[in-house]
Amino acid sequence: MLRNKVNCERKRCRAIYYDNKVRDVKDTRPRDWWREVKQLCGNGNRARKDIRSILRIHTDFTDRDLADEINEAFVGVMQECNPLSDDVMVLCEDDEPIPVTIDPVAARLSKISASRARGPDNLPNWVLREFSDILAPALTEVLNLKSHIYGD
Repeated sequence: MLRNKVNCERKRCRAIYYDNKVRDVKDTRPRDWWREVKQLCGNGNRARKDIRSILRIHTDFTDRDLADEINEAFVGVMQECNPLSDDVMVLCEDDEPIPVTIDPVAARLSKISASRARGPDNLPNWVLREFSDILAPALTEVLNLKSHIYGD
């Protein structure tokens, strides 16, 4: 129930973010999209924007008042949620990771678009797609080992 509430709130916040930030960029060039993504990640080349221009508010708030407004917006999300009581516990000792099989991994690898950007390993996507049948068993083993160690 709590997970569903959090997911609903996350989706609502994402829609609001889209309406306020991303919608304006939708009709621009892809270069502008990437510039915006880099700016959001803190990797942009230009100087950091003032918080007021990012939030698109032009008011006479002091920095302190603006910080209080932002804090109230974050806290407001949780106002309708009741705190968890002490008797609510989720036991996870007997949780078993879900094993990954070779076929879905191979299917995912074979659908990778060669025109997309490379990953952090700098390996071309066409290599992953073309050799998906060879790479799938090793990648499956790595994924299952990771979920066994970390429980992910």
